[in-house]
Formats: sequence, structure tokens, C-alpha cells
Amino acid sequence: MTRTILSSVASIFLLCCAIDQPEVLLPCGEDFYIEGTGSCYNNVVYAPCGWHSYKLAEQKCMNDTVYSKCGKTYYNEITEFCYDNTIQKKCNEVTYDLAKQKCIDDTLLNLCQGTLYDSYSQLCVAGSIIGKEIFTDSRDGKEYKTVVIGKQIWMAENLNYNGDNNGIGRLYDWETAMTVCPAGWHLPSIEEWAKLIDEVGGNAGVKLKSTGGWRCRGDIMVLFSPTEEWVQEWGDLGSTIYYQGSCESSGDGLDEFGFSALPGGAISAKGSFRYAEEYGFWWSSTDNVSGVAEYLSLWHASDYIGSRKAGKQHQLSVRCIKD
Repeated sequence: MTRTILSSVASIFLLCCAIDQPEVLLPCGEDFYIEGTGSCYNNVVYAPCGWHSYKLAEQKCMNDTVYSKCGKTYYNEITEFCYDNTIQKKCNEVTYDLAKQKCIDDTLLNLCQGTLYDSYSQLCVAGSIIGKEIFTDSRDGKEYKTVVIGKQIWMAENLNYNGDNNGIGRLYDWETAMTVCPAGWHLPSIEEWAKLIDEVGGNAGVKLKSTGGWRCRGDIMVLFSPTEEWVQEWGDLGSTIYYQGSCESSGDGLDEFGFSALPGGAISAKGSFRYAEEYGFWWSSTDNVSGVAEYLSLWHASDYIGSRKAGKQHQLSVRCIKD
């Protein structure tokens, strides 16, 4: 009987303590947040909002949708974006620079000093519209824009020989990439890629990326520990980070030189397709280690551009450079 009474008293005590337990405040930069209701990243407090997260100090969550502040009002990040403190409607789910682009019937068109121009056949250089050269591959009749950057002549599109018309080109393993460029063109060495980057100058990544086609997955970088199986399949090519949260930018570039780099993703040696619309990988002809070759990479969440190494059995994009 005594044991039963003590057990009941203990249960009441635990309920009482659970109800009266004070909330724990955790520091985050100059702010605080309640334990269990948010997270801290780079000294900024984030809270969950449906499947996303949002910045408590700058955004609102309504009906599981993140709303960001633009001037003195809030906008829906899914359908709208903020430009010069005014709310604009996205163009087919894509944000854009109103000074350089115009949305007509959910299609983005490019502007050069306020004048529309065809980005397929033309370039905007220093406020003037100039024509691009078009190269026709005699093997299959496909046409490719070309662009002069410094003393180099590049294809301004990913190679698509023996591929379908998906807009981002075909992916090739390294052995195929070494011989797939048409006559008069070749797979660039890592030194030729470096010359391109030097010619473009600072923030080369954003200058070379296309003005559309890069999809932002979030602004919060999260590291993860890959499994052994994942490492065996993707190796150095695989990214050990992913992104979550709202996107402050689309991930698109400025395409200032007409290079129009697009994120074609990659295919692993086992045939898995990954990273489309997020990462661009382009083979180089440089192979310093047996079974491994160097490639150039760009990604949606950064202006970073640089070279890494990957197994030759992976399939990546190809950009040809003129002999």
C-alpha cells in the first residue's frame, strides 16, 4: 500500500516538474533561442517551417511557407523574389536580374542596355550586341555556339555528340572524352582551363555560369559522413555536403563572357545519375595518376571554380576548345 502511494506521488511529482521545467535558452551570436525549437548556424538563429527552415530575425513562417522581408513587406520565396526592395514574380520558378533579363510568357530573355537580344547567337559586350560564331559538327549536324575569351576559342555549350537534345549535353567517361571532340577541336588540358579562369579574372565562377539552369537547394551548408559504399561509388567526385533552408539567390551566374556553363551533373561508374542542376563537372585531358584524371567543377551555392581529380570511369560533361 505504501509502495503504491509513493509511486503515485512520484508520478504526480514528475508531471509537476515536467510542466514547471523552465525553458533553456541557448546563445547564438548576439541572440538566444529556446532549446528544441531552433538551431544556430553562423551565429544566425533558424527555426523549422514545414520542410524548410527560416531566419527568425528576418523571415516569417505562415502555413508552413517561408516569407522573407523585402523593404517593409514580406514575400513568398517559392513564387516571388526581392529586387531593389520591390517584390517581383519569378519567371517559371527562376529569379533573375531585371537590368539584364526580361520575363515574357514565363520565358527569360536577355537584355543588353535595355535591348532584347538572342543569347544563342549574340553576346552583350560592354553594352553592345555582337554576333556569336556557330560551329556545325559534320558528324551529326548539331550546331554549337562558340565564343572567344582572350586568345582561346571555346564551344559555348556542352558537347552533345551521340546525345539527345536535353539542353545540357551528354556525359562521357574520360577515355571517350579524349577523342570525342570534332576535328579541329580537342579536350582542354587543365592548363588551358587555368588560362580561361585567369582571363576571366576574379569571381570567375559566377562570370562563367549561365544565367539560368542552376537550382539552389538551400543556403545552409551541412556536412555528412558518407558510407563506405557511397565513397566506393563516387570517390573524390562525390560531395560530402548538402544544403538546406531558404535560398537567398538562385545559384545562377552572370555569363559575362558567353561561356554559359550549365550543371550537367555526373554518372558514377555504377551508372547512378546525380547532381544535375546543382553541379557542373568538365573533363580535362590531364591525367597525372593511373586511372585518375583532372576535371573542372562549378556548383550552385558558390562562386568557387577549381580543379579536382576523379576516376576515369565516371561520366562528366565535355567542353571542346579549338586547336
